[in-house]
Amino acid sequence: MGYFHELEDFDELIDSYKTSFTVENSVTVAGKSCIPVYFYRLKIKFNNNLHIGLDISQRDRVEHFLWLIGITRFRDVHTMNHHFDSQYRVKCANVKLFRSLFDYNIMSMLEQFDRDYPPIRKKNGILRITDTFVRYVEGPYSEEWRIFDPHRGKIEDLFRELINIMKAIENISTRIIQ
Repeated sequence: MGYFHELEDFDELIDSYKTSFTVENSVTVAGKSCIPVYFYRLKIKFNNNLHIGLDISQRDRVEHFLWLIGITRFRDVHTMNHHFDSQYRVKCANVKLFRSLFDYNIMSMLEQFDRDYPPIRKKNGILRITDTFVRYVEGPYSEEWRIFDPHRGKIEDLFRELINIMKAIENISTRIIQ
Protein backbone atom coordinates (compact mmCIF):
# COMPACT_ATOMS: atom_id res chain seq x y z
CA MET A 1 0.00 0.00 0.00
CA GLY A 2 1.81 3.04 -1.25
CA TYR A 3 -0.62 5.40 0.43
CA PHE A 4 1.01 4.97 3.80
CA HIS A 5 4.28 6.50 2.61
CA GLU A 6 3.14 9.66 0.81
CA LEU A 7 0.57 10.74 3.43
CA GLU A 8 -1.94 11.65 0.77
CA ASP A 9 -5.68 11.45 1.33
CA PHE A 10 -7.24 8.05 0.62
CA ASP A 11 -10.36 5.93 1.10
CA GLU A 12 -9.67 2.22 1.11
CA LEU A 13 -10.81 -1.14 2.47
CA ILE A 14 -8.36 -2.55 5.01
CA ASP A 15 -9.23 -5.98 6.46
CA SER A 16 -12.83 -5.43 5.22
CA TYR A 17 -13.13 -2.09 7.09
CA LYS A 18 -13.88 1.15 5.26
CA THR A 19 -11.02 3.44 6.15
CA SER A 20 -10.10 6.98 5.26
CA PHE A 21 -7.12 9.19 5.85
CA THR A 22 -7.09 12.94 5.27
CA VAL A 23 -4.67 15.76 5.87
CA GLU A 24 -7.00 18.53 7.00
CA ASN A 25 -5.83 22.12 6.68
CA SER A 26 -6.86 24.65 9.28
CA VAL A 27 -5.56 27.76 11.04
CA THR A 28 -4.65 28.56 14.60
CA VAL A 29 -4.69 32.00 16.18
CA ALA A 30 -1.34 33.35 17.37
CA GLY A 31 -1.71 36.84 18.77
CA LYS A 32 -3.35 38.95 16.06
CA SER A 33 -2.56 36.64 13.16
CA CYS A 34 -3.62 33.22 11.93
CA ILE A 35 -1.04 30.55 11.25
CA PRO A 36 -1.80 27.73 8.78
CA VAL A 37 -1.73 24.30 10.39
CA TYR A 38 -2.86 20.81 9.48
CA PHE A 39 -4.22 17.74 11.23
CA TYR A 40 -4.04 14.05 10.34
CA ARG A 41 -7.48 12.44 10.49
CA LEU A 42 -8.00 8.65 10.36
CA LYS A 43 -11.49 7.22 10.31
CA ILE A 44 -12.55 3.56 10.31
CA LYS A 45 -16.19 2.49 10.07
CA PHE A 46 -17.50 -0.49 12.01
CA ASN A 47 -18.88 -3.24 9.78
CA ASN A 48 -21.90 -3.51 12.09
CA ASN A 49 -23.47 -0.59 13.96
CA LEU A 50 -23.31 -1.19 17.73
CA HIS A 51 -26.74 0.45 18.45
CA ILE A 52 -26.02 1.44 22.07
CA GLY A 53 -25.75 5.23 21.80
CA LEU A 54 -21.99 5.10 22.37
CA ASP A 55 -19.64 8.08 22.39
CA ILE A 56 -16.18 7.54 23.88
CA SER A 57 -13.68 10.38 23.64
CA GLN A 58 -10.10 10.45 24.80
CA ARG A 59 -9.56 13.15 27.39
CA ASP A 60 -7.11 15.96 26.64
CA ARG A 61 -4.81 17.28 29.39
CA VAL A 62 -7.27 19.87 30.67
CA GLU A 63 -10.18 17.43 30.83
CA HIS A 64 -7.93 14.83 32.49
CA PHE A 65 -7.05 17.37 35.21
CA LEU A 66 -10.73 18.26 35.68
CA TRP A 67 -11.51 14.53 35.98
CA LEU A 68 -8.77 14.10 38.62
CA ILE A 69 -10.27 16.82 40.83
CA GLY A 70 -13.78 15.43 40.29
CA ILE A 71 -15.47 18.13 38.24
CA THR A 72 -16.30 16.05 35.14
CA ARG A 73 -16.99 12.66 36.72
CA PHE A 74 -20.70 12.96 37.47
CA ARG A 75 -22.04 12.66 33.89
CA ASP A 76 -19.75 9.90 32.63
CA VAL A 77 -20.34 6.15 32.52
CA HIS A 78 -17.92 4.61 35.02
CA THR A 79 -16.14 1.35 34.29
CA MET A 80 -14.46 0.99 37.70
CA ASN A 81 -11.14 0.84 35.84
CA HIS A 82 -9.31 3.92 37.15
CA HIS A 83 -6.88 4.25 34.23
CA PHE A 84 -9.59 3.83 31.58
CA ASP A 85 -11.98 6.23 33.32
CA SER A 86 -9.23 8.85 33.70
CA GLN A 87 -8.23 8.62 30.02
CA TYR A 88 -11.67 8.32 28.36
CA ARG A 89 -14.99 10.11 28.71
CA VAL A 90 -17.78 7.59 28.11
CA LYS A 91 -21.35 8.51 27.22
CA CYS A 92 -23.76 5.69 26.41
CA ALA A 93 -27.52 5.24 26.26
CA ASN A 94 -27.33 1.53 27.17
CA VAL A 95 -24.90 1.33 30.09
CA LYS A 96 -25.51 -2.37 30.76
CA LEU A 97 -24.71 -3.33 27.17
CA PHE A 98 -21.69 -1.01 27.18
CA ARG A 99 -20.26 -2.79 30.23
CA SER A 100 -20.80 -6.13 28.50
CA LEU A 101 -19.07 -4.96 25.31
CA PHE A 102 -16.19 -3.11 26.91
CA ASP A 103 -14.87 -5.89 29.08
CA TYR A 104 -11.41 -6.15 30.62
CA ASN A 105 -9.87 -7.27 27.31
CA ILE A 106 -11.17 -4.27 25.33
CA MET A 107 -10.16 -1.81 28.04
CA SER A 108 -6.70 -3.39 28.16
CA MET A 109 -6.37 -3.00 24.39
CA LEU A 110 -7.31 0.68 24.66
CA GLU A 111 -4.88 1.19 27.55
CA GLN A 112 -2.14 -0.44 25.48
CA PHE A 113 -3.06 1.85 22.58
CA ASP A 114 -2.67 4.83 24.96
CA ARG A 115 0.81 3.72 25.97
CA ASP A 116 2.23 2.26 22.78
CA TYR A 117 0.45 3.68 19.76
CA PRO A 118 2.82 4.99 17.11
CA PRO A 119 2.10 8.67 16.42
CA ILE A 120 2.39 9.69 12.79
CA ARG A 121 4.79 12.48 13.70
CA LYS A 122 5.25 13.38 17.37
CA LYS A 123 2.07 14.79 18.88
CA ASN A 124 -0.45 12.89 20.91
CA GLY A 125 -3.65 12.27 19.02
CA ILE A 126 -7.22 12.11 20.24
CA LEU A 127 -9.24 8.91 19.81
CA ARG A 128 -13.04 8.80 19.53
CA ILE A 129 -15.27 5.71 19.34
CA THR A 130 -18.98 5.82 18.46
CA ASP A 131 -21.60 3.26 17.40
CA THR A 132 -20.50 3.60 13.79
CA PHE A 133 -16.82 4.58 13.64
CA VAL A 134 -13.44 5.01 15.29
CA ARG A 135 -11.64 8.29 14.58
CA TYR A 136 -8.11 9.37 15.45
CA VAL A 137 -6.97 12.99 14.98
CA GLU A 138 -3.36 14.08 15.42
CA GLY A 139 -2.08 17.64 15.33
CA PRO A 140 -2.03 20.55 14.87
CA TYR A 141 1.22 20.71 12.97
CA SER A 142 2.63 23.79 11.28
CA GLU A 143 3.65 23.67 7.65
CA GLU A 144 7.32 23.69 8.68
CA TRP A 145 6.84 20.18 10.12
CA ARG A 146 6.35 18.83 6.60
CA ILE A 147 9.75 20.17 5.58
CA PHE A 148 11.92 19.82 8.69
CA ASP A 149 10.43 16.81 10.49
CA PRO A 150 9.22 14.08 8.15
CA HIS A 151 6.56 11.63 9.30
CA ARG A 152 7.71 8.33 10.76
CA GLY A 153 5.75 6.02 8.46
CA LYS A 154 3.58 4.66 11.28
CA ILE A 155 0.17 5.16 9.70
CA GLU A 156 -0.27 1.51 8.74
CA ASP A 157 0.60 0.38 12.28
CA LEU A 158 -1.93 2.83 13.66
CA PHE A 159 -4.69 1.56 11.35
CA ARG A 160 -3.90 -2.08 12.18
CA GLU A 161 -3.96 -1.50 15.94
CA LEU A 162 -7.30 0.34 15.77
CA ILE A 163 -8.81 -2.33 13.50
CA ASN A 164 -7.76 -5.05 15.97
CA ILE A 165 -9.61 -3.19 18.74
CA MET A 166 -12.67 -2.82 16.49
CA LYS A 167 -12.64 -6.53 15.61
CA ALA A 168 -12.59 -7.44 19.30
CA ILE A 169 -15.54 -5.11 20.01
CA GLU A 170 -17.53 -6.54 17.09
CA ASN A 171 -16.78 -10.14 18.15
CA ILE A 172 -18.16 -9.47 21.63
CA SER A 173 -21.12 -7.55 20.16
CA THR A 174 -22.01 -10.50 17.91
CA ARG A 175 -21.90 -12.97 20.83
CA ILE A 176 -24.01 -10.74 23.11
CA ILE A 177 -26.71 -9.96 20.54
CA GLN A 178 -27.18 -13.60 19.50
